[in-house]
Amino acid sequence: MGSFASPPDKLNLMQARAIIDKLAVYKGRLMKPFDAPVKDFLILPARQADFDRMLKDIEDNKTPFDKAIAPYQENLAILVYSDSLADTNKPNHCSLDYFLKQNAINLDDIKLH
Repeated sequence: MGSFASPPDKLNLMQARAIIDKLAVYKGRLMKPFDAPVKDFLILPARQADFDRMLKDIEDNKTPFDKAIAPYQENLAILVYSDSLADTNKPNHCSLDYFLKQNAINLDDIKLH
């Protein structure tokens, strides 16, 4: 691990999936800020209103994720989820940027398997 390198401000779907592929090595590992194992990385629309529309489309119309996220695929964010319970005082998710900074992870230093 080297110095911190931020992900791009706006992620497209291909970039988001590539980042998650790189970060797969951290699944199950005890990481900050959770002090619990990383459970998963989720791709979501970066804007809350877009996320709400996508979620409504999935719930109301049973739209598959790949189709539901398509309208927003040029402005995405990644959330990191821990394996801690939501009813504890510990956080159970954070932004990708915060996760990388807290753990001094440089995406460029992580090799794909």
